Amino acid sequence: MHGNLDFMATIKRLAGDTVWYGLSSIVGRAINILLLPVITNTISLAQFGNYSLLYSFVAIAFIMYTLRMETAYFRFEQNKEDQSKSFSQSLVIVTITSLLFSTLLFIFSNSLCRIIDLENEYSTYVKMLAMVLFFDAVNEIPFANLRLENRPRKFAVIKLLMIGVNVGTICFFFLICPFFIQQGYLFFHKLYQPELNLFYLFGANVLSSLIAFLLLLPQWKKFQFQLDKDLISRMVKYSLPLTIVGLAGIINETMDRVFLKKLLPYDAVKIDELLGIYSGNYKIAMFIALFTQAFRYAAEPFFFKQDREKDSNILYGKITTYYTAFSAFGFLAIGLGLPWLQDFFLRDPGYKSGYWVTPVILGANLLLGIYYNLSIWYKLRDKTSFGMGISITGAIITILGNLIFIRYYGYMASAWTTLFCYAVMTFLSYIIGRRYYPFRIEFGKITVILIITLGSYLMYEITWHDNSVDSGLLSIVMRIIFFAVPFILFVLWDKKELLNIFKGKL
Repeated sequence: MHGNLDFMATIKRLAGDTVWYGLSSIVGRAINILLLPVITNTISLAQFGNYSLLYSFVAIAFIMYTLRMETAYFRFEQNKEDQSKSFSQSLVIVTITSLLFSTLLFIFSNSLCRIIDLENEYSTYVKMLAMVLFFDAVNEIPFANLRLENRPRKFAVIKLLMIGVNVGTICFFFLICPFFIQQGYLFFHKLYQPELNLFYLFGANVLSSLIAFLLLLPQWKKFQFQLDKDLISRMVKYSLPLTIVGLAGIINETMDRVFLKKLLPYDAVKIDELLGIYSGNYKIAMFIALFTQAFRYAAEPFFFKQDREKDSNILYGKITTYYTAFSAFGFLAIGLGLPWLQDFFLRDPGYKSGYWVTPVILGANLLLGIYYNLSIWYKLRDKTSFGMGISITGAIITILGNLIFIRYYGYMASAWTTLFCYAVMTFLSYIIGRRYYPFRIEFGKITVILIITLGSYLMYEITWHDNSVDSGLLSIVMRIIFFAVPFILFVLWDKKELLNIFKGKL
């Protein structure tokens, strides 16, 4: 009885932290998604495709910049003898690698553009992204320190200010300046030139990352510039497999754009347009990924701290169950509202042809979140090499799936490959992990959740969506019904534990 009480109180506390991190990741990134209609209405399909392509490389580079030192910091901060030094050593490593890689990007920006088939004018944007990467990577350790100290409010405030600067800058150049120019205020002609739209877009990111760096400077008061070779060696040994995990994960998440750019059997203009269509519909599915990111911000340091507690594996099992429930109903809500979301976010009618990208990627992100929950075992047990192997397997699936099928099935090949990749990784993590960690996953409850949510979505697509009466008020009512029926069934079936979580007791 007492153990269950602790579980419910702990889950409630984790949920509370996730809400605060959600303010910075879900709400903040959701605001960025709300900018989609502004951006896609300002730059061309081809420009948006190239913009998305560059940011796919940013995701890869960020892993190399940080070397996953934030996770190593969490791990070694749990050792009493390393607590006073792990922050400084992490920051030294990340700062050195960030300076090195940003310098290389400045020097070889033109060469990178040629390799990925971009015009030389994009070399300027590569240099701007090198600045973004430097600040974001160095910021990662102070942000990790806030997470470890359980200060989600300060974390959220800084992240939201960062997002606000980014959004405000974009809105100023893409909305406010054009409006006043149309009203005849010639002064704004000096501030805004349409041919520099991409410069404004990348520049907003540079400015926001710089602001975050300045706001995080107080966290540096713990920093001491001294090299502990033994601790650095142990931290790097722990984090290098996680770096491979991160790189393989980024390949799974973002390299599909690179494969599409290279393998679609069309002329350059058509390829850029298809890449824009795929990227736009992919972004709608990111609402689930945003929740997953917020959950990971709260959960990773939480899992390390709870590992020493009795029956922590039971607690992790319950957390996996309710993470799955939230994500599955999120999938259902987004899937039912997808026609409206397309109309709102993707103003160009050309994007509608990519409708099926979104539900497939939603399913992939649901599986990815379950994988993140399961994969904590190799971080807790210092078996990061297994995580590396699982992630490399996923990357191989991603590479082969795209290489083989894009020429025949276009961008849908990339979407389905992503789904299959995460399904295999989730399966492998559980099968291998149970040899080293006593999982207590509630498979029965998770299965019921997935059946009622995904079943309702399939019934909607088969029996209702796009039929002759799917319009007007009836369209709204039917979508509410398709969501409400499985939700009510779940609440009635699990109401006892749901009430305990909300009350923080059994």
